[in-house]
Amino acid sequence: SGVLVAGGDNGTIRNNVIANAGQFGTFLTNDSDGWTVSGNDFRLNGRENTGRDGIDIGNLSGGQSITGNYFFQNVGSGVDSYRSDGANVIRNNTFDGNGGGATEPSQIRLYGTG
Repeated sequence: SGVLVAGGDNGTIRNNVIANAGQFGTFLTNDSDGWTVSGNDFRLNGRENTGRDGIDIGNLSGGQSITGNYFFQNVGSGVDSYRSDGANVIRNNTFDGNGGGATEPSQIRLYGTG
């Protein structure tokens, strides 16, 4: 992954280019809650696995704010919240050509536990 957050809470990922990661562009996992992800450019991630996304919110993580990002041709979804706790805000992002790997052919894939 380009950025891996495993269990940390309430951080910020802002104004980065996160590109060409073999797996996820950013992976918020293992109960990572309350992150702000804004103003980033996620492009061409998931090159080694068609189920990998621009950003993945998974494994009991939730309450993220995903705003003002650009998601371009990530092999999996632009944003995926499979196995997330939910309560994520996904607003004012631009999605262009994500999901081309056919495993996850969507711009945004939403899940939640509650």
